[in-house]
Amino acid sequence: NYRTFSPAVMLTKGLYDYCYKNKIQILDLGVSLDSDGNYKPSLARFKQNLGAETSEKNIFKVSYT
Repeated sequence: NYRTFSPAVMLTKGLYDYCYKNKIQILDLGVSLDSDGNYKPSLARFKQNLGAETSEKNIFKVSYT
């Protein structure tokens, strides 16, 4: 049978429903990078189409000298 939504969309809906039921306010879908660490616009667009919002990712590095 033809399915209208991809499994990733259905999985995300399940995650959203779980968060809503358990009053979890933020669902982090992760960064939109390829395996080399480069920004992947198609993945970012997919997440935005799901209703995601772009946010900053802060990285803290500890340097021992």
